[in-house]
Amino acid sequence: MGVGEVMIVRKEMSLVRSEFDRQLTRLADRLSLSVQTSGEGYQLRGPGSFCVRMGLLQLPPRQIASIRLPVMQVEIDFVEATAGEVEHFTRLFDLYFRKGGG
Repeated sequence: MGVGEVMIVRKEMSLVRSEFDRQLTRLADRLSLSVQTSGEGYQLRGPGSFCVRMGLLQLPPRQIASIRLPVMQVEIDFVEATAGEVEHFTRLFDLYFRKGGG
């Protein structure tokens, strides 16, 4: 990423805020990131100038037959991060928030 360039990743996830908070805490601990809550989101800071902002929006549940699934939109803004840091963070984020199935 170039100077002043912000990379944004958007995800739609099937979870509620309490689940997100729990997994984010685990991820932040793994990566030695400090977490600050700000309204409907978070700011994560790590070693050097690494900085990520996350915005959350709880959407209406998705109904499939008699099953209701929570839906949350997550926006991840890599404010200060190298391409390698973005790749590493995104890979671990996906690993920590993965749900089993099958």
